[in-house]
Amino acid sequence: METLAKYTTLGIGGPCAHIAVAGDSEALCAALRNAPDALILGGGSNVVIADEGFSGTIIRLTNKTIVVRDEGSHVRVIADAGVVWDFLVAQTCQAGLAELACLSGIPGSVGAAPVQNIGAYGSELAQTLDCVHAISRETLQPVRLSREACDFHYRHSIFKGKARDRFVITGIELCLSKKEQPHIEHGELAQELALIKEKPDAMRIRETVIAIRRRKSMVLDANDVNSRSVGSFFMNPIVDKATADHVEEIMQPMGERCPRFVQDDGRVKLSAARLLEASGIIRGLQEGGARISQHHVLAITNMGNATARDVVALAQRMRNAVRDTLGVVLVPEPVFVGFPEAMPLC
Repeated sequence: METLAKYTTLGIGGPCAHIAVAGDSEALCAALRNAPDALILGGGSNVVIADEGFSGTIIRLTNKTIVVRDEGSHVRVIADAGVVWDFLVAQTCQAGLAELACLSGIPGSVGAAPVQNIGAYGSELAQTLDCVHAISRETLQPVRLSREACDFHYRHSIFKGKARDRFVITGIELCLSKKEQPHIEHGELAQELALIKEKPDAMRIRETVIAIRRRKSMVLDANDVNSRSVGSFFMNPIVDKATADHVEEIMQPMGERCPRFVQDDGRVKLSAARLLEASGIIRGLQEGGARISQHHVLAITNMGNATARDVVALAQRMRNAVRDTLGVVLVPEPVFVGFPEAMPLC
């Protein structure tokens, strides 16, 4: 019986009785016939697996083909689910295609990217994704879902919503412009790029993004214990204007301010990191072997001996602080595997 900890960036997870490997759609369908409810595990960068492990079957996709097609003003990139996401980004940036540059350094696999519509530094996958290829769990037939059908929103897609567990993603198609440069709105990234005399190309943007992420221990590094995490543990909350105003009223006497980003529907996205800090949560806060990163208040790290229970307890402590201080309930980003449904963070 194999321990799942080695398949996760957090380095936590109990045993699993059966792990199947699928290198193509035929092997995937065969595995699904034997275990229709199997859990698909990609790079393990967005999952917290219980100490007791997982009693079902896990399927790991190892298909790693990338096809590039020149379509005139655009380049179509077709990538299998098993491709490492940052490898794909590096390949496109080296080819002079800049639209994925802001998504550099994000861990995980291509197949996981559409599930939560990965994003960073003002960019989201949905901006360049043309379609998703998948296998229907019900029919075991291939399915093509357009970008519109994926229902992308902030850290959300149909694969997390009404179609959860209906499909297994086998690949994606991206449509990348040969001329389009990402519109840099993120303050920290814009400031660093402004120091460059010439207009930054795709590789310079990528290098700058990775440098920023590395300073925050948000790039996987075996020599950096602060990078042993699932990245940001909580999503930035999107609340109605009245709630955002109420939060601002509470924070003002503290001398604190939370950045506000008004959405198309009038709601307001708030910074989860700022909410945590205003609620007394500090970097380095520890629960057993789990500790908040010394470089990023949103990252829960494994110091080397953490259990899943430690991680959940620390996350609950963080969420309770924000709820009790500011009245906002933070929603976790990672998927919880092997925990009882009644667990508070699920």
